Amino acid sequence: MLDREEIENDLDILDELEEELSNIEGQLEEACSIKSYQVWGDMLAEKSSDAFPIIDLCNNCVSNYEVVFENSSSIGNICKCCGCEDNINELENRKNEIEEEIEQIKNELLEPIEEAEDYLNKLKDRLS
Repeated sequence: MLDREEIENDLDILDELEEELSNIEGQLEEACSIKSYQVWGDMLAEKSSDAFPIIDLCNNCVSNYEVVFENSSSIGNICKCCGCEDNINELENRKNEIEEEIEQIKNELLEPIEEAEDYLNKLKDRLS
């Protein structure tokens, strides 16, 4: 069973994790997602790779190009247009870790309450 100091410590950690989670969710909204796109290029070029180049673009810059084909992944992780780096996977992984930690702490805090509720229910049944 947890003592008062352990409970307060867990609640402090829970507050910190929830704040970090909120910050990460805000960062995810602004995050740069990179994909490879085949775009219209120089139609007078001798090589088809110049006429329809494949370039990595972020979700913000892709609207600056006329896309011929969208690939589901990227060749690299840097936008050819603005230079931002793809950091969504890193942020989502950290978000998942934090959510798991929060769930674990909540379960630790709820366990003694559930045990007490079970005990009280048994006591009520016995007294009825």
